[in-house]
Amino acid sequence: MSVSRRCELLISCGVSSAFAAPLPRPVDVEETLATALERMRPVEVFVDRESWPSQPRDALSEYFHRIGAAIRDGGAGSDPTLGPIDTAMIIERIHRGAVVEAGEMLGRPYELSGKIAAHDGIAPPTGFQTEQVTPPPDIILPARGVYAARTLIGRRWVGAAVNIGTRPTFGSSDRVVVESHLINFEGDLTDTEMSLRFVRRLRDEVWFPEPAELAAQIERDVVAVTALLRSKA
Repeated sequence: MSVSRRCELLISCGVSSAFAAPLPRPVDVEETLATALERMRPVEVFVDRESWPSQPRDALSEYFHRIGAAIRDGGAGSDPTLGPIDTAMIIERIHRGAVVEAGEMLGRPYELSGKIAAHDGIAPPTGFQTEQVTPPPDIILPARGVYAARTLIGRRWVGAAVNIGTRPTFGSSDRVVVESHLINFEGDLTDTEMSLRFVRRLRDEVWFPEPAELAAQIERDVVAVTALLRSKA
């Protein structure tokens, strides 16, 4: 597929940004890309041998290691337990909520970003700050349910119990919402961007007849997320 299509598919899987830098001739990579890489701070750099056929591997590895990025050869990956990896496989894992497997295929945790919506006052009091995240309309969402996740707020990683589920709307079909219950955090985040880094799926979506029952379940979810994140610290 084309390079631009690869970038589109990476972004549709939850990558926050992707850009291509074709360099068909031997060049000074640092001099050519330093400005863009300083701004983008890539986690992964894929070297397509069709685009960069004569770039010395050692020089590339040394430079990208210095800026904190992992370098990989482009094309399908390979895992002894999963077999050949392609974009369709990653999307399938995300669709059914297998965020751990999707992260292994991506080479990093699956991440979902979106703008934080204004508080609408519908959610019952839970004792935890709850933010509704509005992802782009074409983003691939995991299966409905509750997930353990982390989000970076300022310079601090904050744990979150993330609910992906439906909310009935008057005169229309149910809409899918992404709600993040933040752990040990209070502050005004309205109109800012939140990026959720998924750790594991905890349970299916469940409907509760009373707000108090929902609040109690959210508290149990937060306890489970806290224990899981501590075990991975």
